[in-house]
Amino acid sequence: MLALFNPDDDRPLKERAISVIHGESGTENEDIVRTRAANLKLVAHDLLVWSILGLLIGGLLTKYLKE
Repeated sequence: MLALFNPDDDRPLKERAISVIHGESGTENEDIVRTRAANLKLVAHDLLVWSILGLLIGGLLTKYLKE
């Protein structure tokens, strides 16, 4: 994330975001890179699970509240 918000970088934000997605993190510490990747996977998993649960509960509520 440091590479994305680095004020000294002259590249446009779009190019910096693409480089972060491709693995350029602005740090050489492998532990930090692995931790950030694991955290991003956990966030994606949580968002997916809560989206599915929300759709299921929302569908059930609309079905039973119409009656």
